[in-house]
Amino acid sequence: MAHVTGDGDCGDKLGYLRRVTPNQVESVGTDDLVDIVPICRERGLTSEQEDVAQLRPVIGQNPVLDTELDQEGYNPEDVVGVIVEGTLVTLYVHRL
Repeated sequence: MAHVTGDGDCGDKLGYLRRVTPNQVESVGTDDLVDIVPICRERGLTSEQEDVAQLRPVIGQNPVLDTELDQEGYNPEDVVGVIVEGTLVTLYVHRL
């Protein structure tokens, strides 16, 4: 089940977004914790994580990530940043 983080600051304290590979996204499974973080940035995070546009189709093809996004009212096109650290996956999304 996804955990949605957001206390009104709209992700003002984003960490450094390292490169995430499609293989890392594909490997996310039901045992992993998915954290969805809504942010209110005017611009995307593409300058911080240039490969996020290429990851969106892979995110949509991953049943765990796609379902978690859908349950919170988001879709892969809303994702503007990704962090994969062990069994924790953080998806930054444009706040609805």
